[in-house]
Amino acid sequence: MARHVAGTMLYNLDLHGRYARGDHLVVTARRGLAAHYPENTMLAFNRAVALGVDSLWIDVRGTRDHVPIALHDATLDRTTDATGSPNDYRFADLRRVNASHWSGPPESGHRSSEPACAYLPIPSLEEVIDTLGHRVCFHLRLHEVEPPLVTHISRFFHDLVLHEQAVLTVATRRQAALVRSIDATIPLCVLEAAGDESGGERHRVVSAARATPALAVHARQMGIAVDVKHVNEREEMHRLLDLGFRGFVTDRPDLALEVAREREME
Repeated sequence: MARHVAGTMLYNLDLHGRYARGDHLVVTARRGLAAHYPENTMLAFNRAVALGVDSLWIDVRGTRDHVPIALHDATLDRTTDATGSPNDYRFADLRRVNASHWSGPPESGHRSSEPACAYLPIPSLEEVIDTLGHRVCFHLRLHEVEPPLVTHISRFFHDLVLHEQAVLTVATRRQAALVRSIDATIPLCVLEAAGDESGGERHRVVSAARATPALAVHARQMGIAVDVKHVNEREEMHRLLDLGFRGFVTDRPDLALEVAREREME
């Protein structure tokens, strides 16, 4: 892992600050450029970053030896040539798994018996950040909120000074409390609390149905960054931009960036 001089930002990238700019659309590539390349792989992440996205949405789970990896599903069955839970494998063994058996968007693609690439492993979170941290910000969606895994992620935040560059997303307030009991400094987004400000989170992720004009105004007034998730159609992107939203989590970052250029946004 890359190291830094104590007290300095290693990559000097500010995720939250990008939402405050009214002339900028914050494009977060969900699982990388997953509509065109195998999701949550270095290939998909690299291709998304090459487009110029602001952030990568990375699904995070853990191996048997508590190494954080990029994987959405609770099992390996859909996207790889292995079966079972990643928790059953040590990371060194998991590196032999080919993660290119799913083609197309996560919800509407298809599984192939033949891999798209001769060898495309599941990356560790450390590999993704070390490789791309100098170019992009991160939304880390933690699916398994277990103390050893949270402790490992906490070390990333402190070693690489990711507190302005990344946000950790969990599903429930209970999970957020567990994270805070281990490290209260990690920036959090709580999915079940999208309309609840009692936890003090500076970031929200909402569905398009909850993306109302009132929420857009309130978020700007309170300095809360809001991402609308699963925004994959041109018409929907324009509609949400007209309402005042400036952050999309999308399977089509290429399209989102094209829309931003059409509207002459930076």
